[in-house]
Amino acid sequence: ANIFSIQAEIARAIAAALDSTLTRQDATQLNVLPTGNMAAYRAYHEAMEMRETTTMRAPEYIASLERAVALDPDFVRAWAELAGALSFANIRQRDPDEIQRLENILERIRALAPESWEYLVAQSYYTYYILKDYDRAYALISQARAMRPSDIQILELKSWIQRRQGDIAGGIDSIREGRILDPRSPYWRTRLVNNLVLAHRYDEAIDEIEKARIDSYGLAWLRTMLGMRDHRDPRLMLEQIKALQQEYRADATPFHLWEAHIAARDYAGATAHLDAFEAGELPADSWRFLGVPDVHLARLITGWLQHGSDRMDHSAEARASLEAGLDTGSGGLTVNYSLAMALITATEGNKEETGRQVRGWRREANEDLAELAMQRHFACRALGMVAAVPAAIECLRSGLAEPSLVMPFIEPSLPYYDSIRDDPRFVEFLSEIRGG
Repeated sequence: ANIFSIQAEIARAIAAALDSTLTRQDATQLNVLPTGNMAAYRAYHEAMEMRETTTMRAPEYIASLERAVALDPDFVRAWAELAGALSFANIRQRDPDEIQRLENILERIRALAPESWEYLVAQSYYTYYILKDYDRAYALISQARAMRPSDIQILELKSWIQRRQGDIAGGIDSIREGRILDPRSPYWRTRLVNNLVLAHRYDEAIDEIEKARIDSYGLAWLRTMLGMRDHRDPRLMLEQIKALQQEYRADATPFHLWEAHIAARDYAGATAHLDAFEAGELPADSWRFLGVPDVHLARLITGWLQHGSDRMDHSAEARASLEAGLDTGSGGLTVNYSLAMALITATEGNKEETGRQVRGWRREANEDLAELAMQRHFACRALGMVAAVPAAIECLRSGLAEPSLVMPFIEPSLPYYDSIRDDPRFVEFLSEIRGG
C-alpha cells in the first residue's frame, strides 16, 4: 500500500544525490498518489500492460480502465486514459452517447485537477482524435510533456500527433526518445524503422534493423523490403516473404504476401492466397489494405492485372464493400475512400474518373499528412494503371521528394505501370531513379 510513498522517497533521494532541487510542481506530483486504492491501480496497470499487445479501442482495455475509475472515482490518470480510449474508439464513426460521455469525463478531470498534466493529456486525446485539430493537440501534449518528460504514454501520443502533422523528422526524434525510455520493447524500434523508410533514410533504417536484438515479424518484413535495394528481384522477395509468413504465422500480415505475389507477377498465387484468406485459413482481422480489412479490392486488382479490363468479376463487390465500410465506420479513414475509388475506376479503364478521384484524395490528404505519406504510392499506381503518364511520373517524383512509401527501388510496383513501361518519358524516369 505504500508503494507510491516509496517511489516518492526514491525520487527525492536521487535528486539529493545529484545535488538537485525539486521544483514545487515536482514536489506536488510526488506527494499526490495516483490512487490510494490498490485494486483500482491494479486494474489500471492491467490496462497499461494490454496496451502493449492490443489497441486502445479493445473492449478489454476499456473495461480495465472502467474498473479502475469505478473503484476510485477520483483516479485522475485512469480517467485521462479512459478519455483517450473513448476518443480513439470514435475516430471514424461517432457515437453521440459516447462523445457526450467523453466530454463529461473531461469536465470531471477538470473539476478534479484543472492544472494537472492528466487534464492536458485528456484534452490532447480529444483534440487529436475527435476534433482532429493536430496543431492544438500538439501544443497541449507539449505542455504535458514539460511536466512529465519521462512519461512514455505522453511521448507516444506526441509522436503520433507529429505524424499527422506531417513532421516525420520530428516524429523520428520522439520515437528515438521512446526507444531510450523503453529499450526492450520492439514497438519503438519497429516504429523508428518504419518512419526512417517513410523519410527515405534507408541506410539508417537498415542500420537500426541490424542493431536490433529483437525478433519480430515487423522488422523481418522491413528487412526483406529494404533488401530489394540490392537484388531488385521480386521473385526472390516473394520467396523470402513466404518464409516469413510461415515463421511468424501468428503475427504476419496476409496483405504483404498478396503484394509480393503481385510484384512477382504470380497472379495465380495471389488468387490462391486470397482464397485461403476468405476460407478462414488466416485471421479474419489480419488483412490491411488502405486501412480496410477486406479482400474485394485486392481481388479486383488481381483480376485486372491478370486479364485487363475485360474481366471485371469483382467490381460490384469492391464498390459495395467500400460503401459498407464507409457507412459502418469499419473501414479506413474517410480520406481513403477517394483513393480506393481511384483504384476501382482504374480497373474499369476510366482514366478521367480515376484522375478526378486521385485529385480529390490529394485535397483531403493535405489535411491529414500521415495519410498522404502512407498511401501516396497507391495513388501513383492508380494513375499508372490508366496510362496517365505525366500525372503518374509527377506523383512518383513528389513521393520521392517528400515522406512516402514511394521507393527508388520500384520493381515491386512495376506491374501497375505495365501500360506505360515503354513510354519514353517513363523509361527516362526509371533510368533516372536507378542512377542512369
